[in-house]
Amino acid sequence: MSTNPQHTALPEQSTDWKRRAMAAEKTVDVLKKKVKSMYNKGSESVLYRQLDRARKREEQSLQRRVWMEIRSAELQRYNEQLECEVLRRTQALQAILDHVTFGFLICDQELRLKEGFTRSCAELFGRCVAAGESLGALLGIEDSVSFSDFLLGMDQVFEDILPEEVSLAQLPSRFEVRGRILRIEGRVLRAVSGEVDGVLMTISDITALEEAQRGHLRNQALLTILRQKYAFEQFLTDAKEQIAQMLSPTTTQAFRRRALHTIKGNAASYGIAEVVACVHTAEEAKEITNQEILRVESSLREFIEENACVIGLHYDEFDPPFEISKQQMQAMRMTLYDDRRSSGTRIQALKHLAEEWVQRPARELLGPLQSFVEKLSLRLGKRIEFVLEGEELLVDAETVQPLFLVLPHLLRNAVDHGIEFPESRGTKSQQGRVLLSLSYAGERYRVVVEDDGGGIPIERLCRRALAQGILREEQLAKMSNEQKLALIFEDGLSSAEEATEISGRGIGMSAVQKAVLHQGGQISIQSTPAQGTRIVIDCPRFANKHPVAETVEGVHHHAR
Repeated sequence: MSTNPQHTALPEQSTDWKRRAMAAEKTVDVLKKKVKSMYNKGSESVLYRQLDRARKREEQSLQRRVWMEIRSAELQRYNEQLECEVLRRTQALQAILDHVTFGFLICDQELRLKEGFTRSCAELFGRCVAAGESLGALLGIEDSVSFSDFLLGMDQVFEDILPEEVSLAQLPSRFEVRGRILRIEGRVLRAVSGEVDGVLMTISDITALEEAQRGHLRNQALLTILRQKYAFEQFLTDAKEQIAQMLSPTTTQAFRRRALHTIKGNAASYGIAEVVACVHTAEEAKEITNQEILRVESSLREFIEENACVIGLHYDEFDPPFEISKQQMQAMRMTLYDDRRSSGTRIQALKHLAEEWVQRPARELLGPLQSFVEKLSLRLGKRIEFVLEGEELLVDAETVQPLFLVLPHLLRNAVDHGIEFPESRGTKSQQGRVLLSLSYAGERYRVVVEDDGGGIPIERLCRRALAQGILREEQLAKMSNEQKLALIFEDGLSSAEEATEISGRGIGMSAVQKAVLHQGGQISIQSTPAQGTRIVIDCPRFANKHPVAETVEGVHHHAR
């Protein structure tokens, strides 16, 4: 009989199972006791504390969720309000930008428009505006010299070497576009890095403003004319005579330039801007034709006729009146019928009376020289005291009027070329001084124009004379200082660096010399560097009836 191993091992397995069952029961009992112990201790038990902490964490978590939901809702409401406010402000800003009369646009260095500009730009330029378009095209200047100047100015702005205000001041600012006059002002825009990123252009229509300014200047001119009525009548008479002479085929270009320059100077003293601008345009031409002269005459005629009701003059019907008082008429009758005098004595007495009748205080013939100097100095940014001596001096109008008509040339030179800018006057007073003195010198009138400016730059004058072929080196070497100063009378020769609308064409002093010689007078110049210039004119007190020919040469020619 074989033995079965499984039957042999059963008692051991049964014993092992029982042991494990008993151990499990003991473990359960221990756990029960442990749990009972944990619960029996109440709030002091570990489980209780753990559960309590878990409960509190849950409460805190729930509270945080509630607060987050509240804050989220508040944030959403705030964002909605902010979006509404931004939209409202954007709409308000857009409404302003769409309806503002000024134009705003941003340009790059090449004057191309960047994105964003006001709706008014289209109205100001008279056509649609698009990003990337050239500002020069909008202004109609792309093919002109002024566009090149504009680009050069923009290059200077973007190079950012000079102060902003200095660079921006170099940009052109006035443009005429499709019947409008536009003013453009720039402001520099910078990137975060500080580099120039663009230029904000502000565009305004100043057509009405300039028209109002012209009206204001016109009214000022009319007031000046009414205050200086007699002097203006003399100017008008002389201007008409000069124009008639210029239209003669025998007159030279030099005479035409001198005559026009004199008309321009006197028109400026009365504030007749239209005539000044017209003469300035004529002077720009290489040759002054009859057409240019007729345009100047038309401008003067138009001014007179438009304001005839105010100034009481008509261009074609104008004949300067001559009036004598009742006392003068009585004196003439008494002299004429005085039987105690011989006929020769009576004739001499009548001649004396006639000479007295044509005499007038100098102030009535000088014109508005005071305001002329004041306006010119203000325009140039200089501080100048103008002193007039001898304005009550009785003078023969026929004799002195040709001289008085060229005085604006001397005063303009003194203000523009003579007197320095305040910061350049060194130890002298920052306010310059210009003197005009009238007096008798025996049987002659003496006119003195003096300034305390920088003096005439003789060396510069000589260099220009050599460059223009007026002198040769060997001639210059033999000339005295006085003869060198006399070069200032040469046609087309000026000490100024460049010609401007104010002066610098080298014609004014030539016109003065010709007028003085025409009256049989003399003119001399004294000039000291850094101290000033003194010009003295001596002229007979009786009119010269024999004009000097156009071939009269200046003093410096005799030195050759």
